[in-house]
Amino acid sequence: LPTLSSDGPIYSSPVRGSKAERVATLRKKSLQILKIERQLPKEQSKIYAKLSSWEFSKDILEKLTRAGFTIGDLIAYIFNPSSGQGTYWWDGFFRVKGAATQILNFWSSNRNNRSNQSEVRTWAFNYICSAVKKEAHHIMQTRYLQSNKKHVNGDYFLNFNLKAMYLHLRQSAKIASNVFEAFTTSSKQKRGVTPTKQAKKDVVLSSMMLQALGKYSQDNNILKKVMGLYFYATGVQCQAISVASHLRISESYSCVIQKPCIAKAKGVGQDQLLNVNLSVKSWKPGTLQSLSNSMREVARSVASTGLFAVVYGNINMMLYVAEQAVGRNGKHQCMSCVRVH
Repeated sequence: LPTLSSDGPIYSSPVRGSKAERVATLRKKSLQILKIERQLPKEQSKIYAKLSSWEFSKDILEKLTRAGFTIGDLIAYIFNPSSGQGTYWWDGFFRVKGAATQILNFWSSNRNNRSNQSEVRTWAFNYICSAVKKEAHHIMQTRYLQSNKKHVNGDYFLNFNLKAMYLHLRQSAKIASNVFEAFTTSSKQKRGVTPTKQAKKDVVLSSMMLQALGKYSQDNNILKKVMGLYFYATGVQCQAISVASHLRISESYSCVIQKPCIAKAKGVGQDQLLNVNLSVKSWKPGTLQSLSNSMREVARSVASTGLFAVVYGNINMMLYVAEQAVGRNGKHQCMSCVRVH
């Protein structure tokens, strides 16, 4: 007799859970299958609609070619404001949000050839440059950053707020501020930064924008005036202020300490000075001299009331501080200071 053998054990998943749980699991799987089956006709209908629209568009392109026209002629006619076809380009294009963005993404995609990408990017670059230039001109026209139209006094420096300036620049120059922010934001920082780091970043952005606007017009010098006076008041040497001036961070050392000077002609009396055509222009007072004059005016106004206090103080200071130059000597002076309040 042949040897009797069986097919071996039948491997199957073990029965788990109660009868109600098994019924619920089976029902859940059935619902998922039914949902997929219901979605198939919708997906197929979308595919058929897309294919039919492609066939219709292809038929239109063939008709344009046979008539001797191009797709560019059609687009130029529809989107030209002079053609009066605003209803078509609004209802058939811009009404759908994101349609224009999708077309621009197609034109600038890496799947497009390089010549087409270059033309689109050149247009975008020129548009951004033109828009940023208009924003810079608008800020200059508002004279928000100009000091020549403002009275340089104590409030001019005490009310200096870099954060408020940055918020104003973000409102007045949205495109430029976004460009600067994109230039200083990495992919990691886009996921989120702490408030402390964001505050430091805002200081950098505001400083960059103020320096750039100072280069656009020398009248936008509010930051340079404040920094120049701060460097001078804290004892920074002349060379360091000159370096900061070249970096457009501060105004020059001469602009800080410059005193007013009226041009005079040699050998001419004081009574004849008005009749002489002077070729040398008079100098405007520097930042330090302007601030000193305004503080003197405040002291005179306080003293004119008759009710004030006087504080005397002795000051020891070095004038003409010795620097690394041949023949440069130091000079020590002592003086008294009177403060009226």
